[in-house]
Amino acid sequence: METFTKTPLTRTVRRQYWMTSESRQLALCVCDASASMTGKKSKDANMAVSEFIKTLAEPYNKDGFYNGVIHFSETAQITEPPIKASHLAKMLLTRDLKTTHGCNTNITSGLESAYQVIEQFETIPPETDVDYLKPVILLYTDGQHNTGPKPGTIAAELKQYATIVTIAFGSDADENLLKSIASSPQHFCRCKSGQELRSFLETVGDTLSQTRAQGKNAKAQLAKITHQ
Repeated sequence: METFTKTPLTRTVRRQYWMTSESRQLALCVCDASASMTGKKSKDANMAVSEFIKTLAEPYNKDGFYNGVIHFSETAQITEPPIKASHLAKMLLTRDLKTTHGCNTNITSGLESAYQVIEQFETIPPETDVDYLKPVILLYTDGQHNTGPKPGTIAAELKQYATIVTIAFGSDADENLLKSIASSPQHFCRCKSGQELRSFLETVGDTLSQTRAQGKNAKAQLAKITHQ
């Protein structure tokens, strides 16, 4: 079995999290693409993610966000490598999100890929006089982690560098596990339908827009989001 080797993420002066209205932020969507996430459920979820990306691409965000999309089943694939949200939103006007489906659910693989994306993002040459806020990871699943190593270890590592928000999409997801891998239990949400997922991600997008404009990391404000 292939072993994931973590390289410690670096923090240089340019990546420190200063207060500035010229901040940039990476937001990753880590999406369940197991066998149960097909048909209408997959279509609804992809629509919710697409709308989230469009929110971050709005002109009032002044090109302040980068988006990437990862799909996971028994393994994970970076289906949309991180680029500016405005660029990805334009691409999605002419096509749907790329999605690859598999049989099982390996949440660990999705988080490992998120770690790798953040690590690679650290090497992107910085924009002049721009600071980078803490990345945000949005992970949803409709089922149980049922293959591969348990996700606790990689989640704990990621929490040092990113805010993790987890979403139980439907009633079959492991709520206790998702709460444990989120940045806190308050960074967990259960969405019963595609409409609820879309509404929640819209609220997350609005929250990120507000905190980025203030030059603030979003962790505290994301924990205050409630979803009925």
